[in-house]
Amino acid sequence: MGMGRELKVVADNVGWLLVLVFLVLRAKLRFESSLSRPKAKERGERSTSHAMDGNGFDAAKRQNSGGCRRRAEKNTACDRNASLEALRDAVKIDGGLPASVVVAGDVDGTLARFLEANHWNVREAHGAIQSMLEWRSQNKIDHLLSRPSDVLLQRSFCMFCPSSHHGFDKAGHPIHVELSGKYKWKQLLKMCGEEELFTTHLKMMEYQQRVLFSEATARAGRLIDKMCNIVDVSGISLKSISPQALEIFKKVQKTDQQMYPETLAVTYVLNAPWAFRFIWKLIRVCLPQRERAKVRVLPGGCKGLEELKKYVDEEFIPVQVGGSCRACGGQCVSGPTGSGEKPTLHMKIMMEDVKQAVWKTAEADMAHRNGMIKASEDADHELKC
Repeated sequence: MGMGRELKVVADNVGWLLVLVFLVLRAKLRFESSLSRPKAKERGERSTSHAMDGNGFDAAKRQNSGGCRRRAEKNTACDRNASLEALRDAVKIDGGLPASVVVAGDVDGTLARFLEANHWNVREAHGAIQSMLEWRSQNKIDHLLSRPSDVLLQRSFCMFCPSSHHGFDKAGHPIHVELSGKYKWKQLLKMCGEEELFTTHLKMMEYQQRVLFSEATARAGRLIDKMCNIVDVSGISLKSISPQALEIFKKVQKTDQQMYPETLAVTYVLNAPWAFRFIWKLIRVCLPQRERAKVRVLPGGCKGLEELKKYVDEEFIPVQVGGSCRACGGQCVSGPTGSGEKPTLHMKIMMEDVKQAVWKTAEADMAHRNGMIKASEDADHELKC
């Protein structure tokens, strides 16, 4: 019995050790950064040169007269329109964009997301788009949704990562719900590898980009290309974040920021216990400032739920977090408190959409109507077959 208590004390202190290591590394990085930071004058000269080089391009220069000649940081509407036109010209020279990356056929919306992610710097946004297209081609991302999923992996993911898509918020964004405090990383990683989990995440991102956003756009009557996340962290503790889970999170975030930039509208965090502040310090370093600003930690209990209702209709708030959804019969999310290892209602809809390849007809129509959009690789494959 004494040995058991000692082992429990050691386990409880592992989380604190992770936090301590993180704080030491953070201080070290800040110190090294201060040593390598250029002087103020050099920073000013470099940023001025960078802004002129990045936001130049002939099309931008033509519209950069009068009130448009302001510093890039101010990003006036005129500056942004010039940058968008310049990027559009550059991408057109490249041959356009595949339909798989153009949400609801809106080329300018897609280009604007890459510009936003790169501080409206045309050259950097253009480079990011080229890197994204190369990554998709090398990894056959266009074919990802059509690849069959492992049944055991699906069941394990449902049981140990309680989550699901679940309707739309009041602004029209599709909702994704996660009960992160009930995630069982150890059990999940015994059933599947890190690469399998990463591929599962990519499939979700592809479904989001190629199907969910198009559905949300048609529903709202305007472009919708961002998600609303509802994350319930009740029950989370320092032991919930293992080094392996943290590495997976970092890889996912890096990929999302580079390959699916600016697709998050807001994340509402519910029922945050005291340990969440330390866990947030561990994971926030993986997010750029613009993404951190989209995370809203709501008050605990009923106050948090009432605050959430300002942005999400109660019918789209899962019963697991206090909502009154009736469509799902209490199985709004997967896992022990929901559908168990079986898919939720919204997961079944996703599986049927994938089975029917519902995105292909719409994407073929996009490519036919818009000269800036070309056929996706999976559409090309089907034609060749």
